[in-house]
Amino acid sequence: MGENSHINTAESLNTVQKKVRVYLDNCAYNRPYDDQSQTKIQLETQAKLKIQRLIKEKQIELASSYMSLYECGENPD
Repeated sequence: MGENSHINTAESLNTVQKKVRVYLDNCAYNRPYDDQSQTKIQLETQAKLKIQRLIKEKQIELASSYMSLYECGENPD
């Protein structure tokens, strides 16, 4: 192996990497609508919005399940 073999290996690893998949429950979806006067709620809201942005930018993938779809359907408007 030549001295550049580690570069080729690193490049091929980057092309094979899979995107991170995240699962958000209804609490996460509704967090931005909660009372933002508590620091914990504010931080959770910021985290949810950042995750949402990363999903829209296709940097991470959103995982869902039958139960999350059912739960969203049962949630009042």
